[in-house]
Amino acid sequence: MKALLIIFLVIVSLSAKTISHLATSYEACCPDTFIMDPAQMMCVCPPERSFLTADNKCVACTSPNLWNATLKQCLTCPANSWYDTNSQSCLSCPTGFVMNNSQCICPSSTPYLDSSNKCVGCPVSSWWDGTKKACSSCPNTYIYDSTKNACVCPPQASYVNSNNLCVACAAPGIWDSNTKQCGTCPVGNKYDFNHSLCICPSDHPYLDANNICVTCDPPNHWNIYKNVCEPCGKYEHYDNTTGTCVCCPPGFTFNQAALKCVCPPETPYFTSDKQCIACASPSVWNVKTLACVS
Repeated sequence: MKALLIIFLVIVSLSAKTISHLATSYEACCPDTFIMDPAQMMCVCPPERSFLTADNKCVACTSPNLWNATLKQCLTCPANSWYDTNSQSCLSCPTGFVMNNSQCICPSSTPYLDSSNKCVGCPVSSWWDGTKKACSSCPNTYIYDSTKNACVCPPQASYVNSNNLCVACAAPGIWDSNTKQCGTCPVGNKYDFNHSLCICPSDHPYLDANNICVTCDPPNHWNIYKNVCEPCGKYEHYDNTTGTCVCCPPGFTFNQAALKCVCPPETPYFTSDKQCIACASPSVWNVKTLACVS
């Protein structure tokens, strides 16, 4: 019995060595990039290089590349598409979308996604309503101001009338905020076409507290703080040249730097009787007598 057991063990040992030798022989027979599959006793591509090319090479094809079974090549996905690891295929965006970081988004020209999942843009005078997922239009005569996120009157029709419509006032008409209508300039005013407003004419240049254009007859002057015509102050006199009140006596000018009244260059000499004069040639100015001498 012991002899039979010894003979069985020897046979099993020899068989294992034979199988191991055969596997090693088959492995050596496999081309480069292949491995031997002992179960099938044939050369196969290993899991890490599972794709067989047209020239019988085992290669790997990983994301973002895609294996093309027809061409037997590892290819990159076409433009505007990406490799999806779940389906192991190239996916592209639906019509109207663009790809951004492997995501489909609406382009800047049609940036909004409507209720039917289509990219749309809003025309002028409308805006995107996120709640309705649709473009909403401004009322008639209005335009949409994206900076204010509101409907406003356009510059060429900037007034809102009593019917809540944007209107313009044709020159020489002006807008009356009380009646909310276009009107005309008040009596005594004239229309300034350059600035599109009513102004006082040059012969009545001042607008008084009653909104009436008036003029100031000499020796009165216009007080810009009170909006009235009034006489010059106690220490002022009326200057016919400028039509204003000045603080220096006639013949003098006010030196702003020195803050005092001085003689002007054309009559530079100050006499003893407080007059500004000039000396006619050949006379000269005597600083002691404060007079012109020959």
